[in-house]
Amino acid sequence: MQNLFMSAQSIGSEGAMYLGMGDCKLGMIDVRDIVDAAVRVLGDRSHEGKTYELTGPVAITFHDVARAVSAALGREVKYVPIPPEEVGDSIRKLGWGEWAATVLQDYASAYSRGIGDFTTDHVRKITGREPRSIEQFAREVFAPALARNHAA
Repeated sequence: MQNLFMSAQSIGSEGAMYLGMGDCKLGMIDVRDIVDAAVRVLGDRSHEGKTYELTGPVAITFHDVARAVSAALGREVKYVPIPPEEVGDSIRKLGWGEWAATVLQDYASAYSRGIGDFTTDHVRKITGREPRSIEQFAREVFAPALARNHAA
């Protein structure tokens, strides 16, 4: 979920986020849930040798993300899908190089085809509670950070 900060500038100035993910669904997770799970796993030897795939509670689209951010900010935010090829072009224009452009274009293409459309119950099994929702993240983390950034 914290990757949403890559769109903070356009959300703040235009009320829009431009991403090359199409209408895919992702099992987005809040980094705070990753940390909570890591603390438990690292402090308990019974997890040795186990592998976990940590996800958020439900697979969501970026249209869902836009609705959650809109509610948290109290103003409309829209998601504008862009083709994965434009992701690569944008990265090249930023001067990040061909390698980064190719990787991020491939990443966008894979996710737009649904590679991230899954969830697990691993956060709940490890921490004893459900992972945070996009609404909770938008309200508790994203909106306050965006407000501080634009107040500065």
